[in-house]
Amino acid sequence: MDALIKLSFFIRDLDLQLEQLHEEQPANFQKSFTIFRGQGLSKKDLQSLSNSKNGLLSLNNFLSSSIKGDMAIGFVQDALHTNASTMDIIFLMTIDPNKTLTSTTRLVMFDVYSALPQEKETLFVMHDIFRVSNIKQTIKNNHLWEVQLTVTSDSDPQLAGLANRIKKDLCGSSE
Repeated sequence: MDALIKLSFFIRDLDLQLEQLHEEQPANFQKSFTIFRGQGLSKKDLQSLSNSKNGLLSLNNFLSSSIKGDMAIGFVQDALHTNASTMDIIFLMTIDPNKTLTSTTRLVMFDVYSALPQEKETLFVMHDIFRVSNIKQTIKNNHLWEVQLTVTSDSDPQLAGLANRIKKDLCGSSE
């Protein structure tokens, strides 16, 4: 618990710095584009994700991704060789500027700050929320899945309902 408390100051500072960088990069978000992330998931987690199709997905960590699809595929191919018990996932995250303007989603184009700028790295802050649009197994490889995510706007009815429910649960019902 002590380590968590000590790290919370660092995490909060990092979050504030990323928020500032996001605000300094409005030109990067003028048109829709796709960001990719390669990752391994357990079969159980993949099944849970499949069951939440058209639902919301909240990220509980900073999420590194890339505007280069081949980078994500490279990460997944590395995972294929290291752990046969995981399913390999390519997340395709659609960034729609109309939704990001009305969203708390904060994305930073991180390549200019990265030790590996050729990766064209992007970074999402903690607790960004996406809608799970589609999940499909690729034809080429039965261990490889594509998960399409879209950024949600703060006016999304399902997100607003969930936020109201959480507030009600935390504050207690007035009924």
